[in-house]
Amino acid sequence: MIFPEGFYKILLENINDGVYFTDKYRKILYWNKCAVELTGFSKREVLGRYCKDNLLRHIDDSGKELCTDSCPLDWAIKSGIPQEAEVYLHHKNGQRVPVSVYCAPIFNIKNEVIGAVEIFRDISYVKSLQERVKHLEEAVLLDELTRLSNRRFLELTISTKLLETKRYNRSYGVIFIDIDNFKFINDTYGHNVGDRVLLMVASTLRNNVRFYDTVGRWGGDEFVLVVELKTEEDLKNITFKINNLIQNSFIMIENEKVQATLSIGATIIYDNDSVASVVDRADKFMYESKRKGKNNITFG
Repeated sequence: MIFPEGFYKILLENINDGVYFTDKYRKILYWNKCAVELTGFSKREVLGRYCKDNLLRHIDDSGKELCTDSCPLDWAIKSGIPQEAEVYLHHKNGQRVPVSVYCAPIFNIKNEVIGAVEIFRDISYVKSLQERVKHLEEAVLLDELTRLSNRRFLELTISTKLLETKRYNRSYGVIFIDIDNFKFINDTYGHNVGDRVLLMVASTLRNNVRFYDTVGRWGGDEFVLVVELKTEEDLKNITFKINNLIQNSFIMIENEKVQATLSIGATIIYDNDSVASVVDRADKFMYESKRKGKNNITFG
């Protein structure tokens, strides 16, 4: 079968995965439509630039930037062997998005590596979250700005988890988050930038919680997560992961990178708790993190 001219380009433009090609120096030569949708970066913004140029800036679970020495695409070029990984890309709007990536070297007729192709897809629980958003909108339980669960829904969720803790011996944790120096961000850059920082934090949280956990905006610059636990160590792992991702998220204001740090308090729900007692405890630990100098986590 002979395919019509331009068939493969049409195919790449219409698949549901992000695809881009680079030369052997990682200069971006092709960027498909889905790559635009997944990252927020247009073709004009990326073609001719290098993937490490303040664009995707992949990081791993620990917050380590991969562009310098652990980039899957770079390893594919250097080794001549395809690479696979799960990483977090930097979206143009600032948030971190979990993606699976497959990177393969491109060879010329002399079997020399001349570049690479990366195929990546969003692995956040988008469909489940969309269904949840639809339900919350109908029940008027969404925060207007961030589109996360609002305080009322969080209180209902914690109440439900208290019943499950007592009746079924299940274990849950509550993570209370406050953005450090948020007033300074508003005073320095204006409330529009402050809103963008809130959206960046909200989107990073939304994209990186498990589909059965709940994340919401408690009010102002405060967020709460209600998470299911298999062991007490799970609470620490989830909290450290979220903190690392937020620390490595940023928005660009002209040529300046604006980032946020968090003060976090995390606690386990006990069977003698009330909604007020568990939230107050997590809130108290958050303020303990503030007293420690901010950008800190306190468990209890």
